Amino acid sequence: MRTRLALSLLLVSVAHAGAQAVTVNSDTTLVPWGMLTERPRLRETPSVRNVDFPSMFEDARFGGEVRLRVSVGADGMAKADRAAVEYTSHSMFAGAVLRAVGRWALTPPMRDGRAVRTTMQVFVSFPAVSDREVPTREINTAVSDSTGLHIVVGWEPVPQTPGLVENPGDMQAAFISILSELVTIAGRTRASAICVRRDDASAAKLSKDIYQVLRAAHGELRDESNCPPTFESMILKTDATGKPVPRPKGSVDPMLVSASSPRLWTMDLYVLQGTITQGTGGTRYQCEAARTSPTAVWVAKCAPGPRFVY
Repeated sequence: MRTRLALSLLLVSVAHAGAQAVTVNSDTTLVPWGMLTERPRLRETPSVRNVDFPSMFEDARFGGEVRLRVSVGADGMAKADRAAVEYTSHSMFAGAVLRAVGRWALTPPMRDGRAVRTTMQVFVSFPAVSDREVPTREINTAVSDSTGLHIVVGWEPVPQTPGLVENPGDMQAAFISILSELVTIAGRTRASAICVRRDDASAAKLSKDIYQVLRAAHGELRDESNCPPTFESMILKTDATGKPVPRPKGSVDPMLVSASSPRLWTMDLYVLQGTITQGTGGTRYQCEAARTSPTAVWVAKCAPGPRFVY
C-alpha cells in the first residue's frame, strides 16, 4: 500500500515538473524584428482606419509621413505608452498615428512556435492628390515585411481611361445628378431663391428638360435670366452724394448654382467643377457622378474647395 502511494506521489510530482518545464513566460522574451519566424500582422485591414487623416490637411490636400517604433506584446497588442516617433512631417500626422496605436490588434509575434515580445518599426504614409480637378479614391492598406509595418491611409488619383466615346444620355444623366447635389447643398442655407446655370461660356443654356427634372426634385428653381437681383454685390456702392445705395426692389440675395460641362473620366465616372455663390462670394466644388454598372443610376457627390470673393 505504502509502495503504491509513494509511486502515485512520484508520478504526480513528475507530471507537475513536466508541466512546469513546458510552460514558457513568453512575454519576458524580447526578440528583434529580424529574428522573428512569424511577423505580426494587423488582424483586420480596416483597423488602419483608426488612423484619421488630419482634417486640416485633408481639406488642403496636403500629405505627410510618420515613422515610429512600437512595442508589441506576446498577445499581439501594441503598447501605445511605448511608442516613440522617430520622424514626422508634421505633429498633427504624428498625433493621428499615436492615438490609433493602442487600438491596433495584431497577430502575436512568433519565434520558433512561441509567442514573444518584439519592437517593430511602423511607416505611415498619408498620400493626397493636390489637383482638385482629378477624381480620387481612398487608399487603406497595411503590409508587414522585413523592415516593419507599412500603413497607407489617404487618397490616390483615379486613372483616366483614354479614347472613350461619350454617350449623350449618360452625360445628361450624370450632369443632372451633379446639379441636383449642388442644389441640395445650396438649399441647406434656406436661401429664399436658388438660380441654376451652366458655367461654360461656349455652351448652350440649360435645357427645359433639365429644369423640369430639377424642379420636380427641388421645387421652384430659376434660370439665370430670371434670377432676382442681389443686394450684397452693391453693399459698398454709394450714390453721388456719398450715401449708401438703397436696397434694390425685389432683391432677395439668391444662391446661384453653376456647373461646367461634365468630363467623361471612365465609362462609369464623370467629373466637373461647380460653384455656389451668393452676393460677393462663394465656394468652389469638385463634383463627380459615378455608377456601379451600365444599368445603375448615377450617384453624385461634391467636395467643397476654397472660398472666393469677387
